[in-house]
Formats: sequence, C-alpha cells, structure tokens
Amino acid sequence: MTRCAAILFALLLAGGSILADAAVHDARAQNAADPSEWMLQFLGQAAHQTEAAYKALKAETHLGHVGGALPEILYEAHRSYVNGHGPAQGYEIVSEQTLGHRLRRVTAVMHYPKHPQLFVADFYRQTPAEGWNLIALRIETNSLNFPWQDLPKDEPVAAAAGEERRAAR
Repeated sequence: MTRCAAILFALLLAGGSILADAAVHDARAQNAADPSEWMLQFLGQAAHQTEAAYKALKAETHLGHVGGALPEILYEAHRSYVNGHGPAQGYEIVSEQTLGHRLRRVTAVMHYPKHPQLFVADFYRQTPAEGWNLIALRIETNSLNFPWQDLPKDEPVAAAAGEERRAAR
C-alpha cells in the first residue's frame, strides 16, 4: 500500500472522511439519467457485493476514469467499515441538492447495526441534454462531520417524545 493510501486509510479508521474528487469532465464516463437512482443502485450493490460495486465505480464512472486509485481506497475504507460494524442493513437517500442546472449533490445513509455510514456524491452535467457524471464521492463515518446543515429539517420527534415522558412522571 502506498504511503498516501495508508494515510487516507488511517484517517478513515480514526473516524474521518475520504474524498475522491475529479477535476476533468469526460461525458463518456457515465451519463447517468438520474443521480439519485444511480446512488440507490450503487448502494444496493455496495451493501451486498462490495467489491463488484467498487470495480463498477472505477470502470463505469467519470470519477473512476480520472480518479486513479481512489475507487480502490474507497473500497478498502468501506470494506474495513463492514468488517468492524457488520453487514449493511439498509440504505436511503436523505438529501438531494442542486446548485444551478449543472451540479447536483446526493446524500445517502447506509445503516449498520450500531452506526451509520454517510455517502455524499456530487454529479455534474455539461448541458441539460447530457446525463449526469459522478465527479466526487465521499464516505463519512464520523457523525460529527455529517453535513447536518445541508439536510432537510425534520420535526423534533425525539425531543417531543422526551417531553411526553417527563410530563408522565
């Protein structure tokens, strides 16, 4: 393992994040019709066929074409997380944001028995007639680094339940 890969792997084990970023656009690399659908398919495969999912990430996406060894680093990070937390028990899209007409961010959570894992994927398209290309993928395991400010605001269900418990005493 190269020194850079070892450092990135150590960051993940310490509860950090790994970010893969692609700077050059290549429309042939992916052209997904819907970023959220792509993310759901990726997570479904990653939950049950982890190695195959990351091989496809490298072979079929813009990020894989320009990201060098980054898909392999993401795979190792994901695999070590599964080894430490058990198999994934589900996944869901929790946010989809747009920045203009050409950038979209999809945030998803993969659920494990004791701890979640957050996936943040950025997509870009050159024109509205083209599909979306994955340009960045981040796997976040430290909940302190989750982008809470970017997620939709929900009703404070837990706080309301706690207030009811106090009132019942």
